[in-house]
Amino acid sequence: MSLTDIIAQDPHILAIEPSEHWDFPQIDYALFRKQKIIEPSMSSIKYFLGLRYIRDDFEGQQEGQTRRKWFVQKIPEIKAQGFTEKEYFNFYKENCLRMNHLNGLSLSLEYLSDNYSGPRQEEVQEKIRQVSSILPRDSVVYDELTNQQKYERVKLIKQRTFEVLQFLGEVSKPPV
Repeated sequence: MSLTDIIAQDPHILAIEPSEHWDFPQIDYALFRKQKIIEPSMSSIKYFLGLRYIRDDFEGQQEGQTRRKWFVQKIPEIKAQGFTEKEYFNFYKENCLRMNHLNGLSLSLEYLSDNYSGPRQEEVQEKIRQVSSILPRDSVVYDELTNQQKYERVKLIKQRTFEVLQFLGEVSKPPV
């Protein structure tokens, strides 16, 4: 039995969904100042887009605390199935619905916006602003959303983020 199967059988888990399939465009990093920052930022964005959705039934003000308690209580069961605590932790942390990933995405998008110096600069910055405008700014506000609202918001964030990458891919192509 896989780790996914074990976790999916837990009554608190509503669904485990793989990430969407993204066909990442070629982006010319020479269009950015501070390329040393842009490369890890792009990697971080692509990592986020590739994360799965782990939807559970923990909601409300105590959501994080309740989830952490459940997570720790589940460790012996995971180990009994032959998986390590680290494998379990790594699996669960690869959930795009986690606020930590949204914070990282926000920072990476900010780096892209601040360092883009290629053509159609205003359009690139506007597309990034559109994503930033729907990113939750703090965990208190994010935690007030229902699980369904979080899921829908993150799906939209992922789609809009990919659209930014597609646009960057378009402006990276040499003129015909």
